Amino acid sequence: MSGTWTVDARCRTVGFEVFFPRGQGGAYTSAAKEAKSVCAHCPVRRPCLETALQLEDNVEYIRRAGIWGGLTPRERHALAKQRSQA
Repeated sequence: MSGTWTVDARCRTVGFEVFFPRGQGGAYTSAAKEAKSVCAHCPVRRPCLETALQLEDNVEYIRRAGIWGGLTPRERHALAKQRSQA
């Protein structure tokens, strides 16, 4: 993460691995839900998400990783695609 907003990020109080869930299907969904619960109450969720979208600009879906701003790589990819079509 980069930028001064990271000082106020709730993820600083949680282990890094929480935001990089492993597994597939239900195991991934459950692990991602844990990370998203941290993001849900984070005061800097929006700048976190915007940073991820900037960093991932023109990045293939498969190369995106982690939960940023409360969204999974797939959700961020869909949001980026939606924004580019608008």
